[in-house]
Amino acid sequence: MSERVRETVQAGGVDVVTNTTVADIDIDSIDGHVRSVTGSNGQVYPTDVVVLGLGVHPATELGVAAGLPIGERGGYLPNERQEVAKGVWAAGDCCEVIDRIRGKYVLAPLGTHANKQGRICGYNTVGGSHEFPGVLGTAITRFVSAGTHVEVARTGLGTREATEAGYDVESLVTVGGTASGYMPERSPIATKIIADRRTRRMLGVQIVGGAQSAKRIDTAAAVLWGEMSVDDLAAMDLSYAPPFATVWEAIQLAARRLSDRM
Repeated sequence: MSERVRETVQAGGVDVVTNTTVADIDIDSIDGHVRSVTGSNGQVYPTDVVVLGLGVHPATELGVAAGLPIGERGGYLPNERQEVAKGVWAAGDCCEVIDRIRGKYVLAPLGTHANKQGRICGYNTVGGSHEFPGVLGTAITRFVSAGTHVEVARTGLGTREATEAGYDVESLVTVGGTASGYMPERSPIATKIIADRRTRRMLGVQIVGGAQSAKRIDTAAAVLWGEMSVDDLAAMDLSYAPPFATVWEAIQLAARRLSDRM
């Protein structure tokens, strides 16, 4: 799936270099501007701007100093009411959250989670009893450049994560279309479904495709939320009309093919 993203991004004019780390950044001694980056592959890349995507780290120093417990990734460990101690609540990127599939704390700093947690904190600080039910890590993005359009989405576990969690993993990538073949708005969509062989429960879904493809991840997220199987998804009553989908909706077709193989 990553290779599909790379190919489309490169078609949009971006040179993607993989399996390479930054070995050195050359700074002009006179004006202080960056001139080039040297990769661990020995290649020198002339550049005007360097952007570092280093992820985020929970800002929990105040809580640590007060004796609050933190998790493996440095985040607070709230209970289902977002309490980190009696009378103390926390929400957002400073918190680790319960992964609904693995049943353990993970760091998943997404705005959707933070918004829901903040709402729960608001209710509970004034006497409510609301609970945060955990996360699947559902996310979506797109890249558009020079006539190139790729959408990317994911929910649940990847193959490595599912294997490390002890599941007997089966996965399959199915390529389809977002609309019937004769419709001008049709774009390609590749769907990867990950499931457990023993229980047939769906564990994760990834989507890479053209316009109007990635939002289908919400169907997958609903299936994972309900702890449903690949058979359940394959049998669901989803909508169809030629401009919007194929008769077998792309994500449903992927589930059916994986179901047949399992």
